[in-house]
Amino acid sequence: MKKPNAVHGPTWLEVDLSALGANVRALQNQVGRNTQLMAVVKADGYGAGICECAQTALENGATALSVSRISEAITLRRYGIHAPILNMGYCSPEEIELLPEYNIIQAIHCLDLAECLSKSAIGAGCCVNIHVNMDTGMCRSGVPFEEAGVFFQSLFSLKNINLTGVFTHFPTADCEDKSFAEEQISRFREIAKIVSATGFTNVVFHAANTAAVVDLPNSRFDMVRVGIGMYGLYGSRFVSRRVVLRPVCSLRSTVSNVHRVAAGTGVSYGLTYRAPAETIIATIQAGYADGVDRRLSNCGAMLIRGRKYPIVGRVTMDQTMLNLGPQSDVCIGDVATIIGRDGREELLMDEVAEEIGTIAYELQCHIGTRVPRVYIQ
Repeated sequence: MKKPNAVHGPTWLEVDLSALGANVRALQNQVGRNTQLMAVVKADGYGAGICECAQTALENGATALSVSRISEAITLRRYGIHAPILNMGYCSPEEIELLPEYNIIQAIHCLDLAECLSKSAIGAGCCVNIHVNMDTGMCRSGVPFEEAGVFFQSLFSLKNINLTGVFTHFPTADCEDKSFAEEQISRFREIAKIVSATGFTNVVFHAANTAAVVDLPNSRFDMVRVGIGMYGLYGSRFVSRRVVLRPVCSLRSTVSNVHRVAAGTGVSYGLTYRAPAETIIATIQAGYADGVDRRLSNCGAMLIRGRKYPIVGRVTMDQTMLNLGPQSDVCIGDVATIIGRDGREELLMDEVAEEIGTIAYELQCHIGTRVPRVYIQ
């Protein structure tokens, strides 16, 4: 495996946009043409690049985008994207005037914010589109589902805001027991009836995340929100693999040193690893500042020339050490695969995350900003 000519620096993230497009199409096929797909590109496209991932998703069937910061939505607009963008995160009083300017849909979770939006829109002589976040059991943010009747009656009286969507979120769709998600679906159906009875029309209802898209067909409603699945990850071993997803991101680095050490030699900070016999140690020019999780110390692995080698010693900020064994043809300059495929071997982000007790979301989002993104088709 060779390093791409365009890459400057020892470590890079390969983003396969053709795989991302295929994942969007596969998930769209799962829900059918009558259900829209919203691509979640918050947190810089889960670290893969917000603009490139958004554009690819739209080209492959997504009809709307979701972010969690107003600044992210503005980045997409300045890139030239005209599709509907929902900001599901906080909107400060100073940012309210940016909503109509950049045609951003704002999620609201309380009547106070709706009233502020209404007042601002009236003053500006415009209308602001909103989606209402309903809390059906996540207990993170949103209008409590028990208060739906009173809330939507009050909302109906406000001027210059246009209710175009209502949504909720599942905290357990990717768990083995999905009974609570089923209960949430029932609550959300009741909310939909309340919205319709209040007099609102042309409202899009959405609840399903990737796990629900795959495993809970009755959760799809008018639209689904696809995040982790778009990037080729399932997010949990309890999400079935009935939809085939292709990994999008591969994290690679460079062998910067190869040296032989004697038996008993300690490696890296704290000398937490000592070679049981004479062996060869390779230094990889990537550490936890680049996305190599420190919890992989003494337990993870990387691939070089299609072979898997164990991480030994503590992962440091800029470098990680591998045990190559007593004989090896690995050389300085060789490519080391941290996440991804090399030959017949592959390190999947979902599996690496489970090994160290975290989730793929965290691993992908933690790939450092100094790591260049290389887009391939």
